[in-house]
Amino acid sequence: MRLGNLLAGTCHRIPERCIPLPWGTSGLCARCTAFWAGMALAAALIRSPLRSIPFPVRVAMILPMVADGSMQLAGLYESTLLLRTSTGILAGAGVSLLLLDAADLVLKGRDEARRQRGPDLRPGG
Repeated sequence: MRLGNLLAGTCHRIPERCIPLPWGTSGLCARCTAFWAGMALAAALIRSPLRSIPFPVRVAMILPMVADGSMQLAGLYESTLLLRTSTGILAGAGVSLLLLDAADLVLKGRDEARRQRGPDLRPGG
């Protein structure tokens, strides 16, 4: 599968909504580009104070992108490149932090199950 086909399945890629670069237009719209950048940034800062952001705030980080995208889809207004980028990066960071929370819960549950089972006495276990 070509990368272009994969991107087309996840983003509308409308050229007017993409980030202009010196070598051409980006392969994703500004919102999607910023979303993935926000996810990567939050994941890279896993040991930073970002990890102490409360759960409701993490969920709320996604809401501006949902509101902006929904109002634009409804035809209420045309979002700007700056607004798409800022809401995308905020939502990407929020989703990344929520995914890290989910991973923590899975790992804690696995560790708790191991503690309840007791030590594994099999060779190599």
